[in-house]
Amino acid sequence: MKNLFLYIVFVIFFPGKFVFPSNAKILLVNPSRTQSVLEKLNKPYNSYFEEWKKLLFRNGYEFDIVNDDEIDNELDERYSLLIAFDVLCVDYAAYDEIKYFFEIGGNLLINGEFGIMDRYGTQFENNLFGSILGFEYYKNDFRPGMNYLLSLKAKQPVTSGLEFGYVTNFNDNFIPLTIHSGKNDIENFGYWQTNLEIFQGYNPFSKYPGIIKGKINNGKFYWFGFQSFDPLNSSNNIKNLERLYLNALKDLLSEPVVTISPWPDAKNSAVALQLNNFEDELVTYFKKNKIDFDLVVTPFSESKLKLNSYKNLTLDMSEKFLSSDNFKTTITSYNNYFESSFGEKLSTVFLNTTLLSPGNVKALADEGFDALYCECKSLLNENYYSLVEGSLILTPLKIDAALTVKEFSLEDCNEFIHFTKNLFAKIDEEGLYFNLSIPRSAFKNCDYKTEILRAISYFNQNNSWITSSKEIFGRLNDHRNLHVSVDKLNSSKYSFAIKNSGEKSMDDVTIVSNEILNFYSITDNRLIKRDFIDTSGKRIIVVKSIKRGESIELVFENSGNY
Repeated sequence: MKNLFLYIVFVIFFPGKFVFPSNAKILLVNPSRTQSVLEKLNKPYNSYFEEWKKLLFRNGYEFDIVNDDEIDNELDERYSLLIAFDVLCVDYAAYDEIKYFFEIGGNLLINGEFGIMDRYGTQFENNLFGSILGFEYYKNDFRPGMNYLLSLKAKQPVTSGLEFGYVTNFNDNFIPLTIHSGKNDIENFGYWQTNLEIFQGYNPFSKYPGIIKGKINNGKFYWFGFQSFDPLNSSNNIKNLERLYLNALKDLLSEPVVTISPWPDAKNSAVALQLNNFEDELVTYFKKNKIDFDLVVTPFSESKLKLNSYKNLTLDMSEKFLSSDNFKTTITSYNNYFESSFGEKLSTVFLNTTLLSPGNVKALADEGFDALYCECKSLLNENYYSLVEGSLILTPLKIDAALTVKEFSLEDCNEFIHFTKNLFAKIDEEGLYFNLSIPRSAFKNCDYKTEILRAISYFNQNNSWITSSKEIFGRLNDHRNLHVSVDKLNSSKYSFAIKNSGEKSMDDVTIVSNEILNFYSITDNRLIKRDFIDTSGKRIIVVKSIKRGESIELVFENSGNY
């Protein structure tokens, strides 16, 4: 109380001379002079300064405020994120300060169109944002921000440091874009190639909110290019918008993601070592389950990244590389490098890939890794099943002992049932997710449908079991409800049943399909709570409730010419 009393006295009698020391990592720009300058120039200006103050307060973020004409005095290594709006008026002295902020790993979040001007409303000849990214503005052309950046004539090709993209329908599934050299004038728009399709002569920002993220030197930026409405006060999509902002803040304020490439001893330059964010889902899993995760990363220095002790590794490899003999060579190279540099080998490996062959798993086992985490979508080839410690490779899965690999043909139905029982028992014990993919060709001497149902019903006695005449992909969530998707739909109509053989009613039973089911409509929607297509193209169908002992049948009818 004494300290608080002294502080109040200082504030009253010596205003501006005494402040509590701030631990804030966010510096929020108050664009007061910017707004004044633009009003004199009769140029529109949208500032979401007050809305962002409320957003940060409401979500518990500590921040400091700086007037736009004081940025060069306040922006330094104390902060990790600068939040600015629309056009920013700064003195020439701030140019180097802001540029230095990005060089030391500072991050930027922009709401609205964005450009840098001086106090007289004159654009810089070589705009700060453009010059950092290797662009030069059209002379005497006032088009700030997103449209401005996209209409630049590049002095050099777009570098890998800049990642254009957009977000569809206020959803945070970021879609990367690539500007083809020589065709990046927004007036003609040229070609934008995405992972979905090629847009030719089409501006995605006219339809979707323009959201661009990327890198500035050693920092990152998010660019929310909303122009025609106030996103924070919009009655539509307000929850989704706030989620977008909070996701961006979480990313920008997290530990830096560092990529080291090419690897010194690697045969393939596409291989990279990536250090996951501390807020990463896997790291959260490690901490929750008390798994050894020894990672120390110092901030970016002038030279190299410094690692004191690091035992966890992510390998981001192309499918072509994973299928070659270079896989084992690269694993060995990583381990040798770490052992020579830090005195110990790695113990955990993350495989960022959709494919994993038994041979690759064996290569990891031979190298002595004692844990494997894999987001694998395909664990099977025609006749063999990849096993790790007698279990399916889980996402994620803690393996206490060294990896062992067992390969067998699924000719023996009893062996398959034994394997699946052990798998489900392990899932039940550790509460993990699993992916089960059984192709019909894996079963040579038994009825694949019967055997899968026997295996599922063994574990799922208190939940549900599925009958289907098609190939099955199953997923078990935290509530122990079985998520099912159908792989192939060849007829005009398709149906399958879900039976609750447990002791309790089941709510929100979720069916996850692949893209094929998107063309089918459900003939009876009375049991359906939600029916939508998620960001990955999967159709999600949520059934309201299945009572104890009840069996329901869903009938799908092909609504198109597929």
